[in-house]
Amino acid sequence: QLAQLQAEGWLRDHEAEIILVNAMTTVCCAMGRVSLVEAYQKEIRKILDAKIDSPSSSSIRAKQRLREIRALELMQSFIDEFEPKLNQDKVDLRAFDVKKELYRLPQTVISGLGLYYGLRSSNTLQKIDELREKNLINAAGADRLKEILRFILKLRIQAHLFYGTECEILYYSREEPE
Repeated sequence: QLAQLQAEGWLRDHEAEIILVNAMTTVCCAMGRVSLVEAYQKEIRKILDAKIDSPSSSSIRAKQRLREIRALELMQSFIDEFEPKLNQDKVDLRAFDVKKELYRLPQTVISGLGLYYGLRSSNTLQKIDELREKNLINAAGADRLKEILRFILKLRIQAHLFYGTECEILYYSREEPE
């Protein structure tokens, strides 16, 4: 029954729940019965792989997998939501949010690609490896993406340790190094 949250109709009726629905496409078993998680994953793959009328087709009723349609919509919303916010206030403040302005865009786009291509990995670094294995990106690109994400995660952890909480804001100085 939980897998029905992935159905096209349910999401249309509960549009505000897109983040929950997207998060529930990649799950893993932390405790409990692995067979239940595997049954859930099999059921959501069946729902997401169903071909439906593409909303972008005008006169031609093209069929597209639900996961492809949803992934493209999600990636567009991620690009809109997580684009860098550059304005004079940010320059004057000399601060940026590591999570929202550095981490979220690459992480969510990789997640969207995982959904689009039906990847089975449940974390970002594994999805990059799976994209490479499927020849959707080359080895150098995969290595660079993982290097960038590790650097950003290191900044996040440093900010958390500095503030003693999940604060993601980093400030930078205008002073030139000697």
